[in-house]
Amino acid sequence: MNRITALNVYRRVVELGTFKAAVDDLHLSQAAVSKNINELDYLGIALINRTTRRMSVTESGMAYYSQICSVLEALESADQSVMATSFTPKGRLRISAPMSYGLIKINPLICDFRRLYPDISTEVILSDTYVD
Repeated sequence: MNRITALNVYRRVVELGTFKAAVDDLHLSQAAVSKNINELDYLGIALINRTTRRMSVTESGMAYYSQICSVLEALESADQSVMATSFTPKGRLRISAPMSYGLIKINPLICDFRRLYPDISTEVILSDTYVD
């Protein structure tokens, strides 16, 4: 199992208060949630006391929860900042069109396009000569 997945599952179990609620929230099976929680056994300390009727988070489990929340939030923030830069269109747009069509149709669109996508440089070539 993936350790970050196990930490996310643990966080949701603690936040929601039951394994069943975490199963529904994470769209995982009961076995997958249990297996992810069991991945944290390497810590050598009980994080959750669980019986057939109830579950409670231990004192150490709450301390661990508060620490992993900040770590997971930092990871999510890093992911979001990288994804934000990758979805910003960049580059060059080159358009060649006949003069009359370019003046009537393309020119108004280019102005709006440049406002929406300032990181894309535009080059518009309007000419009535045949270009191969």
